[in-house]
Amino acid sequence: MLTITVVDHNISTYAVATYSDQLEYKVILLIVDGR
Repeated sequence: MLTITVVDHNISTYAVATYSDQLEYKVILLIVDGR
């Protein structure tokens, strides 16, 4: 499982709290880049 924490709503930045699989990590990167 992975946890996403919202840092700032204004800039829509997300921080990865925990990640175990590369696939999940890629998804997070896509979300952050897809702002």
